[in-house]
Amino acid sequence: IGDDSLIGPDTQVGEKSSIKHSVIGSSCVIRDRVTITNCLLMNSVTVEEGSNIQGSVICNTKRVNEVIVGNDQLMEI
Repeated sequence: IGDDSLIGPDTQVGEKSSIKHSVIGSSCVIRDRVTITNCLLMNSVTVEEGSNIQGSVICNTKRVNEVIVGNDQLMEI
């Protein structure tokens, strides 16, 4: 987890996951081998193992299991 990122309370980050230039809300679950760069994840988001998210905003209580590359857009998955 980079010094340039904020992680909310009760959020779990799995092994070998990378979080850079991002803000992660509370009660999120970031599984193993996840890469998150330049993102905003709202509260209670689950990011499944091996996902790669860049430049995205992910709304509450969503489950992500894919590669997402946003263009500074609000994305509801």
